[in-house]
Amino acid sequence: MTAVADSSPLVILAKLGCLDFLNRIFPRVYISNEVHYEVVIAGAGLPGASEVSKAEWIKVKSIQNPAGLHSAQQKYGLGPGEMSTIVLAKELGSNPVLLDDYRARKLAKVEGLEILGSVGLLETFYLRRYLTIFGVRFGNCWSTKSISINDCWIVVCDPWAFLLFKQTVCVSSWPLPI
Repeated sequence: MTAVADSSPLVILAKLGCLDFLNRIFPRVYISNEVHYEVVIAGAGLPGASEVSKAEWIKVKSIQNPAGLHSAQQKYGLGPGEMSTIVLAKELGSNPVLLDDYRARKLAKVEGLEILGSVGLLETFYLRRYLTIFGVRFGNCWSTKSISINDCWIVVCDPWAFLLFKQTVCVSSWPLPI
């Protein structure tokens, strides 16, 4: 089984020390040149850069029509990483596509792609017993779907999920389904 990944799930999983869990689920993960640039080149020295560059199971693959990428970005208002991830997934016939960006997820769904985001991946890791789970109180919401990893929390309060680093909301909420 293969997947095509955008930068945010890779960076988030690397920050949480969970990137290698992805390889247990997907023996091969493809990323576009644009995602490779975002994570490894422009992101040199940041979380995810060295982990992605060293992961032999993550392969960089060029999209077939790079000239059409710019016009597709303008048409849909997505960045080069998100757009190239969707295009590459369609070209390879690969499912799922690993995306967090809401607009990119909407487009991928319209394009008939199966979507899995960072929270969904962490839930999958939990269901496969790679992680432990705890119940926590978050604001006015009691959640029994919370994952703790290396001083970080993923809190799921349907229909929202929050990524917390050391008790601070680091990534704002995004809508589920995960």
